Amino acid sequence: MNLKKLGALLVLALTIVLGLVMFGGGKSRAAAPCSVPSVAYPAIQSAVNDPSCAVINVLPGIYAENVTISRQLTLSGAGNTTVIHPIVTGPGITLTAGGSSSSSRTVIENFEITGALGGGNTGSGISIQGGAGPIGFITFDHVTSTANGGHGIAINNSANMSDIVISDSSLSNNTGLGLRIPSSMLSLDGLTITDSHLDGNASGWETYTATSATDGPLTNVTVSGTTFDNNLNKGMYFERLNNASFTNVEVMNSGTGTASPAGIDINLKYAAFSNISITDSKISGSTGNGLAIKGRNDAPSYNTHPASLTGVTGSGLDVSGNAIGISIGNNVTGVQINESNIQGNSSAGLVEYTDAGVIDATCNWWGSATGPANTGNPGGTGNAVVSAPGGGTVNFTPWLIAPAPFFCGTSRKECEKYYDQQKKDFDDGQKAAKKDFDDQQKTEKDAWEASHPHPTPAQRKAFDDSQKAAKKQFDDQQKADDQAFDEQNKANRFRISLGIGQLKGATIDKVGGALRYPTKAGGPLDESSSSMWTARIAVRVYTRGDELNFRLNRLIISTIDRRLKSMRTIVFFAIFLAAFAFLTPSQVSAQATTPAQAVREFYKFYVHALNKNDAGDPIKDNKAIAAKYVTASLLAKIRKAKESEDGLDADYFLAGQDWDKDWEFEKNMVIGVPTIAGSRATVRLTLKGKLINNHKLKIVLKKESGAWKIDRVNDWNL
Repeated sequence: MNLKKLGALLVLALTIVLGLVMFGGGKSRAAAPCSVPSVAYPAIQSAVNDPSCAVINVLPGIYAENVTISRQLTLSGAGNTTVIHPIVTGPGITLTAGGSSSSSRTVIENFEITGALGGGNTGSGISIQGGAGPIGFITFDHVTSTANGGHGIAINNSANMSDIVISDSSLSNNTGLGLRIPSSMLSLDGLTITDSHLDGNASGWETYTATSATDGPLTNVTVSGTTFDNNLNKGMYFERLNNASFTNVEVMNSGTGTASPAGIDINLKYAAFSNISITDSKISGSTGNGLAIKGRNDAPSYNTHPASLTGVTGSGLDVSGNAIGISIGNNVTGVQINESNIQGNSSAGLVEYTDAGVIDATCNWWGSATGPANTGNPGGTGNAVVSAPGGGTVNFTPWLIAPAPFFCGTSRKECEKYYDQQKKDFDDGQKAAKKDFDDQQKTEKDAWEASHPHPTPAQRKAFDDSQKAAKKQFDDQQKADDQAFDEQNKANRFRISLGIGQLKGATIDKVGGALRYPTKAGGPLDESSSSMWTARIAVRVYTRGDELNFRLNRLIISTIDRRLKSMRTIVFFAIFLAAFAFLTPSQVSAQATTPAQAVREFYKFYVHALNKNDAGDPIKDNKAIAAKYVTASLLAKIRKAKESEDGLDADYFLAGQDWDKDWEFEKNMVIGVPTIAGSRATVRLTLKGKLINNHKLKIVLKKESGAWKIDRVNDWNL
């Protein structure tokens, strides 16, 4: 082969290699995001129309356009300063396509859509259309759809849908509904709504079904940390709902109109449904039902295609200030509502009517230690439990003698067992936390020794001193936690003993019953006896922060027979009041933790941990400390996100990808005055540093086990 041919072959080979490297020898690079406004894309729609724009970043501003999206993409604004304000009748954003999988989604994020013209579906901020084909894998994150002529988000198609996510969004103050799911939609499998607001609409959320009984279900629904407040007709309304979980939901002052008002109206039709749970939620202020649960099978409209509902659970509920707290009827079975506060409802606490079977309503607080008003509980003065003639049965015994959470049982033995288990669970948690701490110290020591093979005495002493100081701080905290728990546990046992135990011969024969003093013959007097006196006692412990305070809530002495007003009565109450004298608040109180303190201590720990090991994970590496300052639900949410395909693209607690080392110092933290509403609080935090200054965070906290814990973190501007 001559040199000329060899040279030509070498050039050809080099060209092929370079081509492979440039175009085929590695992973293809993702196209750069398209920016709006720009010379190439002066409007949002112009970028949407370019199929090469997989990600579209929209700068702050008001965009007078109606946007239609017919392909998978990510449309990202800059928060509520990026506003779509439609200029013609129609939705602000119309979606006719979604994503292709759970990891390849259509995402609309950080936008406000307002002022859509027209009513109903036409004037909605966002309309999900798409004809009859399947559509799904859509995420709305930090989206505000407000003050539209129609709804906040309206599904307006006849498709089978799947995997819709609404997070940290507000669908509020619209003329129509916050969220509307029509009867034309065939089915929706997978709807998640978290940390959002559907407030101030005609109704917060309504779901309909077709009368032909051919619709599929709305199923696999998860709603958490979301409010449905101040909606005129309903907070939520469902004609189809299956496998649904509602946690930490608030429905306040919704259902005050004239059209069958209700806070939550589960009005299921034409099919069989199952498994609905509502947990740790507040339902208050409806002029109708706070919570209505029905499986419609009544003639003449619903007996041809009767509905049924099996498996309804409610726990940790606060149902108060409605006309009727909870109503259950038609073809509904397997209902359990426990450990809830059902009180202050003007007509009744719980109403059961036809075909509802047996309802387990035990272990609830009905607003009185005497239990609910009911024909089966003649002395009950709490919210009424009513069973309609021909209906099922409501089991409400035993009830709580103080607001939930509280021990539920009928004997001292059950009480001791309950609080013994609480003590065991607490001790197990303390042991686990100590093991995690010891393991962490060993890991730190091994790492230090590996990086200091020949330390000087001064270096060794400094390291050992730092570990000793950390251990002392941990031990002191565990000791304080032990003391606080033991005091609270002891206090609870004491007040339970007043409710179901014996006190110098006075007994209660059932939880919530009257305290009766025996006759000289030794037997309890009958309630009908003219010589009986009854002392009705309710002792309440209420919590502010971690401080336990004892109050004598009610002490009514009813003396029927004047002859019983004797020395034994005086001695009895002397003993009773003496019991309270030695249980002073100072003996059972612990230092209260405020929202501001929780934020300050967490961020001191968190940034210090990052400064110490910028490649580490402060939450994973310090589980015990994380659990002290962060709610279990948020820790689970973060863990799930990290384990997903996409992972987290920023530090959750800093709402960014970088930090300033100076943020760990208290002097560089500016904490605003907390806004507290019941068991939730909002704190604004500004972090000051040399490299990154005035980094602003909005932190939502939740009261969990008597302590304020971080439940959500956002950039201040969102």
